[in-house]
Amino acid sequence: MNLVELLPQDAIIVELVGDDVPTVFAELCAPMARSTGIAAHELVAALLEREALASTGIGHGLAIPTACTRSWRESSEHSAVRGPGCRWVRPTARACTCSSR
Repeated sequence: MNLVELLPQDAIIVELVGDDVPTVFAELCAPMARSTGIAAHELVAALLEREALASTGIGHGLAIPTACTRSWRESSEHSAVRGPGCRWVRPTARACTCSSR
């Protein structure tokens, strides 16, 4: 199965360039903002607020950031790959690399 079978092609970012969590979130939220009509900064703020509760880094180079906003009640999935990765702190305070979905 290919990722394009699960997500619209414009919801997939082939390679992120950010090297920190806020920048990666901003990159992830840009296409989502275009498809939902919600301001990108609102989406980024929701992801950062959620990340402050507990890291979405799951190890092995993966993170699955999720968040809820008051403006959007439906599900919207986007996927991205970050080459060398960015520093993503897990709840155990160990760093892992990030490829976001």
